[in-house]
Amino acid sequence: MVMDASTREQARPQLLTGAGSGPVRAAKAVALLAFDAAWLYVAGLMGEVAVAGGTAAVHPVIAPLLALSGVSLFAAAGLYRPHSRPPIPTQAVRIGLCMLLLAGAVMATNHLSQPAAGALPAGLAPAWAALGGAGAGLARLGWYLAVRHRPAAAANPVFVVGTVESVRKVLAERDRDPDAATVPSGVFLLSGSRSLAQVAGVPVLGRLADLPDAVRESGVETVLIAARASDQQSQETVLDALAPLDVDGHLLLTELLPASAPDRHDSFGPFRTVRVQARPLHDGEKLVKRVFDLVAGGIATLLAAPVLLAAAVAIKLDTPGPVLFRQPRYGYNDALVTIYKFRTMYHTAADTRARRATRPDDPRVTPVGRLLRRTSLDELPQLFNVLQGRMSMVGPRPHAPESMAGGWYFHDAVTSYPARHRVKPGITGAAQVSGWRGPTETQDKLQRRVDYDLWYIHNWSLALDLRILLRTPFALMGANTF
Repeated sequence: MVMDASTREQARPQLLTGAGSGPVRAAKAVALLAFDAAWLYVAGLMGEVAVAGGTAAVHPVIAPLLALSGVSLFAAAGLYRPHSRPPIPTQAVRIGLCMLLLAGAVMATNHLSQPAAGALPAGLAPAWAALGGAGAGLARLGWYLAVRHRPAAAANPVFVVGTVESVRKVLAERDRDPDAATVPSGVFLLSGSRSLAQVAGVPVLGRLADLPDAVRESGVETVLIAARASDQQSQETVLDALAPLDVDGHLLLTELLPASAPDRHDSFGPFRTVRVQARPLHDGEKLVKRVFDLVAGGIATLLAAPVLLAAAVAIKLDTPGPVLFRQPRYGYNDALVTIYKFRTMYHTAADTRARRATRPDDPRVTPVGRLLRRTSLDELPQLFNVLQGRMSMVGPRPHAPESMAGGWYFHDAVTSYPARHRVKPGITGAAQVSGWRGPTETQDKLQRRVDYDLWYIHNWSLALDLRILLRTPFALMGANTF
């Protein structure tokens, strides 16, 4: 490593946010959370006064619950992250969606409990959502206007990848633009001395192999590739590293003359850039998908509770061993996550690395496990993964690290395979409802799955998720489940 762990940990908070120390950023996040909680509480009181004249006297219990629910969902939407809060427009969209979701939940609960004593006044939920959302949004806008003259406050942190010479050149030229919208947070070198700590005043955080971990930890969403246009080998090496990451990748064209009036979206200092990789889902789309996962996953878990209980009892009575099978699989941003399934094999035959694919009449599968596999009920515990945020209801299916097709590991068997990991994996997906389930013993079968997965990623919509979920029950029973 270029920097020891303690040095990197000390540098990271300031570098990834553009300005300010880690404690200062954390204090700002806490202050923002405290304001939101107080304002949402006050909005609950104001909403009650507005719709009922304060006569319902529900505020001692209801107003705190509304405030707690609001800040909890805001936190889940990433509005209090110290080092990676999104731009103001994105925060406003997230606030609006959160308040709509909460208002709908309150109204539904109120409707179901209407006959009971103490039901909420009609109109309280919409009034609270409008007041609470407006206040939270205006507070962020006011803060932005107050610090708008500080370039670092609204800066976009980026990582820069390249050789020492190319990185030094672009960083030195970029420093001449005091109003630049991007702030280089760290450098990753393709070559050069491992003892080098900085390039043009920007810390060297490692080699290219260290970039994925840094992206996952920091939340940085933009990577700049500082390589000569003629150095195609370096470009391809970096693009291969970026392929499974949910980041925007921009190639810096150092050989081109600077534009007379460069657009901030396609330039870095005086250098023009070309976007060579784009994030498939924007922040607002991710939030919509997450809310959908929570609602659909929560409903599905409640409906499946009797089946989950019955399957767990059957497994325990059938053979010795745990009820759940935990397996590491590749997930979002190519990170390994633990996936839950019902155990369908004898405990002594567990294969957590998937070194050997399951075959028809596989002797490792238990009698109860065979039934669960035939009906795909062994996948039901992944609903807990969805609620945890590790998976989505719909997305590319996650695979174990040593899964193989045609004698090749999946990452090597199909060139475009890593791009599946730019979104969360799903319980079901476009490939599964299109007939491509079961084993992938050949590269051609894996290629067809990847083609469907990438089509889904590039064409995502909430309506598409709904269609795939509705088609899933009809695709569960088939010859490829064993």
